[in-house]
Amino acid sequence: MKKNKKSVTIFLIIFGILFGFGILAGLGYAAYLFVPSLIKSVPFWKVIANDESKSILYNQKYASSNKNEILKTYEYGNLSIKEYAYSVDEDGNPIYFLGPEGLKLLNEEFKKRAMYGPEINLLRNVYINKSSDIEKKANGYYLPSDDEIYLSISAIVDPSNYLDHDWREEKLSIKVDMVLAVLVHEYMHFVANSYNNNHRINDLNSDKTLEYNLDSSQVVKANYVNNKKFITEFRKYLGYNPSIIDQIPYYKNITPPENEINVFSKWSAYDLFELANLPFNASKNWNQLQEKNYYFNNSRISPTRFTTPADTEIIKYLYSFEELIPREFLKMSFPASDLIFKDSLFNFFPKDKSGWNNFLYYTNGDFFWVTAIGDDVLKSIGKGIRSEDLLFSTNWVFDKELAKLVNKQGIKIYNTAIYPANYRLKGLFKAYVDLYGYGQAISFLGNHSIDSQNESMHIGGFLPFDYDEKNIDKPTYLVLSNQQNQSIDLNMHIHANNFIAKKSYNEVYSEDMLKPDFLDYKIHKYSYFTDELTYEDINKYFNNQKFDAKIWIDTNKDNLKQEEELLPLNMTYNQLRFEETKRTITNFRVPMTWGHNILNNKTYQVKIEDDPLQKTISYVIKRY
Repeated sequence: MKKNKKSVTIFLIIFGILFGFGILAGLGYAAYLFVPSLIKSVPFWKVIANDESKSILYNQKYASSNKNEILKTYEYGNLSIKEYAYSVDEDGNPIYFLGPEGLKLLNEEFKKRAMYGPEINLLRNVYINKSSDIEKKANGYYLPSDDEIYLSISAIVDPSNYLDHDWREEKLSIKVDMVLAVLVHEYMHFVANSYNNNHRINDLNSDKTLEYNLDSSQVVKANYVNNKKFITEFRKYLGYNPSIIDQIPYYKNITPPENEINVFSKWSAYDLFELANLPFNASKNWNQLQEKNYYFNNSRISPTRFTTPADTEIIKYLYSFEELIPREFLKMSFPASDLIFKDSLFNFFPKDKSGWNNFLYYTNGDFFWVTAIGDDVLKSIGKGIRSEDLLFSTNWVFDKELAKLVNKQGIKIYNTAIYPANYRLKGLFKAYVDLYGYGQAISFLGNHSIDSQNESMHIGGFLPFDYDEKNIDKPTYLVLSNQQNQSIDLNMHIHANNFIAKKSYNEVYSEDMLKPDFLDYKIHKYSYFTDELTYEDINKYFNNQKFDAKIWIDTNKDNLKQEEELLPLNMTYNQLRFEETKRTITNFRVPMTWGHNILNNKTYQVKIEDDPLQKTISYVIKRY
């Protein structure tokens, strides 16, 4: 038998960071590694942070004097990123982890490997290395009160973390990849806040079956809801429902490291979901976790090892629905970097033929850095005696690993003969795509900030699948007309969107990745985002009234509407997508209820109504 690679010991601490409105803010991804470095020491200077004079901007969105007015130079459909220097050299010059070219590459890689639509334009900022009140060991977090993402690099660059490496000499593609998965993880919290947590408790599209166990505030708990369709499909296609079949995977001769018990040898993925999100079930013997010998290490043969035991608080965090939304998304959709896997020349990190290194983790000597997706995948995947991938938990969507799942009785846990190929993958991909409202002409309403008084909102959506992209640089407007033929023209900012999924968990990015046509959907290549529609105009022209929506492409740029320049929306198609997605289109967000009740009166929703007598399908905007 081939000699197994000696395990690399790592120390992984997982915890959640919740702030906001004085009570709660957002969920952050945290994975911290403690490994003594044997790398040759290089000169290193004092780590600094939050020095405005040593910060750089990419695609600045707001002027410092007005944080609600978008700059004319802002490029829609892109991130706005601000990086703070983490050190200075011997001459006092700032040292940036990414720098100007790195920020540009981070944005480009995000647009290739993340999933986004019109909502990207209301993510205010991404901050890198900006100090805050967050605990140092968190690699990132999202603030729903401000719609901002914070990424920390201290665990990488701080010499007190036992790595003394001159990051200026490292390849940009490596450095970008080390933070990209954290960024996508946090972005999915933003997506969840925009689309999943935008229902009131009495909304027919809301689901109140889950408990909120990450905060003690009764206000937060009382207003906690999710989108009913999304949570139902999410649980169905990831195995987060109870089963009459024993859901504990079993592999003969595969054991965890000595003196450890694998969590998934005792409890199923559903059990962990139940502990985190449903009423406490004492019959599951959770008190055993107090023995501190349960780990997310599933195979002693695997080249990685978590050295922190699992406890109830860690599990409640990891398997809370809030955390599962980005974690399961990364496993399903986030691909490895084609820049790295095309390039065999590395200054610092070697390539691993298994596909684990430079995707799930980075290692060199005794230095070990787990990525956000690695933190999720490595809890589920382990190595067999022939170094093959084995699946140890049922919350998975790829057939190749699911097909091997059997329990101790020899019964297949997931019988691929019963289900169509890619049944789970297709179902979960559809759940996420529908949550975004993919394909709907109006899919998004939003404000600059939910933590302030708003007098206007933006509209976003998807351009028709037959939109001619040769018009992308021509002035384009969303024309809203009421039944009295009064209309308002809203300037549309058009940009590409991105909706992808993988065919295998370790797929490298390519143009051949799965797209919405895998779900038999039309391809809507472009999204739009309008200038603000004032509440005054809504109340004057559209409130509780039917209205018509058209796209006006001013092809000759004469600022006059010609009939041939007006593109009517296919309302039959939009009604079909509206009914399929089963998500309320509103600028309401659940965090608005956390002590800012005055804002509740400034929320609206857009609906599609069918009038069988008039044989018409129309939009309606109402208070929400």
